[in-house]
Amino acid sequence: MRVLLMLLISTVVCQLDAAAQATETIEFPPDPQILDVRTFGAKGDGRTDDTAALRKACDEAGKKHFRTVYLPNGTYLVSDTFGWRNFVIMCGQSRSGTVIKLADSCPGYGDAAKPKAVLRCLYNNNESIGNYLHHLTVDTGKGNPGAIAIRYNCHNWGTLEQVTIRSGDGAGAIGLDLSETEFGPALIRDVSIDGFDLGIKTPGQPSSATLEKITLRHQRVAGIENRFPLQIRGLTSDNKVPAILNRAGTLTQLVLLDGVLNGGAADQVAIRNEAGQGLYLRNVTTKGYRAAVDDAGKELPSPLVEHLAGATSSLFPSQMKSLNLPVEEPPLVPYEPVAKWTIIDDAADDDTAAIQKAFDSDATTLCFRSGGKYRISDTVVLRGKAKRVVGIMETGISCDFATFGAATKPMVRIAGESKDAVVWENVSIGAWPNFVFAMEIATKRPVYLRGFQSVAGCVIRTAPAAAGGKLFIDEFFNHLEINHPLSVWIRQCNTENNPFNTKKPKLPTYLTNTGGTLWVFGMKTESPAINAVTTAGGRTEILGGYFRDHFAPAEYGGAVPYFKTTDAFLTAIYTQYAWGPGKARGLQAEETRAGETKRLTVGEGNYVMGLYSTVPLGAKPTK
Repeated sequence: MRVLLMLLISTVVCQLDAAAQATETIEFPPDPQILDVRTFGAKGDGRTDDTAALRKACDEAGKKHFRTVYLPNGTYLVSDTFGWRNFVIMCGQSRSGTVIKLADSCPGYGDAAKPKAVLRCLYNNNESIGNYLHHLTVDTGKGNPGAIAIRYNCHNWGTLEQVTIRSGDGAGAIGLDLSETEFGPALIRDVSIDGFDLGIKTPGQPSSATLEKITLRHQRVAGIENRFPLQIRGLTSDNKVPAILNRAGTLTQLVLLDGVLNGGAADQVAIRNEAGQGLYLRNVTTKGYRAAVDDAGKELPSPLVEHLAGATSSLFPSQMKSLNLPVEEPPLVPYEPVAKWTIIDDAADDDTAAIQKAFDSDATTLCFRSGGKYRISDTVVLRGKAKRVVGIMETGISCDFATFGAATKPMVRIAGESKDAVVWENVSIGAWPNFVFAMEIATKRPVYLRGFQSVAGCVIRTAPAAAGGKLFIDEFFNHLEINHPLSVWIRQCNTENNPFNTKKPKLPTYLTNTGGTLWVFGMKTESPAINAVTTAGGRTEILGGYFRDHFAPAEYGGAVPYFKTTDAFLTAIYTQYAWGPGKARGLQAEETRAGETKRLTVGEGNYVMGLYSTVPLGAKPTK
């Protein structure tokens, strides 16, 4: 299922640099889909019990996809669990100023053996789709040893970011609990957790999570307890107990980049890997601990430049280490005040002219309005002065499939000679349920696609003018074709061949890299498809893949590999999960070097791949 995802975008009225993020203030333009909790009776005075009011706001938001529950600055005292099921955004006015606080010594939260959540979202096991939570603090107060601050569930797309989680006295069961049922994929970023027995707990069920910029302090048992495919970049831990317990499990896999794990006790290790496999560490330092890692009984000291525990595979003589591609942060483009936004009208049956007029204007922020249904009959080209294109609520651009159905004509083209970065944020593109050419990148200017979704697995392609440029993508749900030498960074990639059709004449390829540099952090797929094709000296690095197969090879015409590589570089760390008996491929990869082709096959079923590499011995792939 694909839904026109439209996250309500906030207006940030301060500079988005590292120093300002702590005091970042969120405001919204007037819109009936923004549900201010004060209109439901919430006081936010730190004395009045606001549980009922918050429940009313969440219940009302859940009646329509992607309404926003907005909490102005204040302290919202609660005495019981509240939350929602799916397709809801909860946003505070500021991370430090909006506080949800559990009453001290609150009934129901006193038994650590029976933990209970303060904030919870869950719907039907694997249908907690589109849950967003950002810019607020959850405080579990004092005297609540059974408290779980946030029991977060999310599937396919959604983010939890710019959130502080803390215990008033250090006690509590879990700060961020992802383990209630099957979780993910989802992106969790810029989160700090202070106190609790466990900072973060993941489930034993399949799927995966992508974490970035996580800070953990003062946990009593461990910073993170992991039992499934988990990838983390930028983990800072200040703990005497282990920063990570990587528990044994069929699909347990941990990828950790850039970890600073300090404060350890001399009788502890920073990372305990009980799995004996599925561990990849890069650029990890520790202080105070007896050892950096206990890897199934083998202890390793700090620093860890690169460490791998698990199966390694190659078809030709190859370097058995990752490409170690350089990672860049997405460009920081400040939000302008709402008064400076240009709202694009959708009053006509054909909105092509209105969109193009706005694109060619002097406006630097363009907004597709709340609930807008924009329809085009020709390519619209963004080539003017715009630095940000935003959508509010369920906003999408659709088209007549007869015009774009050949997938050779893009619906949107980003072009121009500007050197300023442009952000395309929360505007979906597509022609459900058909496959179309959603966007063409035809510029060297940095492009940041944030929360971007084109429905039914549409494609984004690069044009010659993009050569030498940079493309950043958060929450990617589509097909990508890199046809020129440019650099691409993707965080949280959830590609699917949707709707599933085993009778398609040609299986799709999710990622095509012809001569470019592609870094993917967290990739979940559902077959049938080829996950990545890399050719012409391209460089592809996939760190943390969760490949979920639904069909037996015979159901889609025979053996299909995850990866095809021809005279190019690819390294991938991933897991394979079979939906049912016989529902997974044995053929993992196909590589061609200098005209010779070889194939990699493993047993059909659940499988943890430590590292697959096509990097020739002696090669220097990271110029």
